[in-house]
Amino acid sequence: MKWQPKVCLVTACVLWIGFIGQAVEPAAIGPPLTTFLKQHCYDCHGSDLQEAELNIESLPRELIDPDVMERWVKIFDKVTAGEMPPQDETQPGEKDALSFNEKLSGTLHDASLARQQREG
Repeated sequence: MKWQPKVCLVTACVLWIGFIGQAVEPAAIGPPLTTFLKQHCYDCHGSDLQEAELNIESLPRELIDPDVMERWVKIFDKVTAGEMPPQDETQPGEKDALSFNEKLSGTLHDASLARQQREG
């Protein structure tokens, strides 16, 4: 079979556009993460009380804004380090904490990748 540069170029363009279209979807904090947050964070960082001036309940769920992304990264860091919830509060089970960290890590990674692809 003879190599046809035009066909290869068109195929490559279609695949590239498809890849970009899929990867640029905005990442967002979804229901599985929200359930954990309601159970372990909203009492101290919700609409009624905002310790450390943090209201996770009203924090945007779409991770497009860099400042919002930075807040979610700090939340991830605190939970991963075992600093949150504080030791004098009810602790999540090991499985729940691990699941939360894995899901939030994946969501943050997806948001970072989408931002890199949007902004270059």
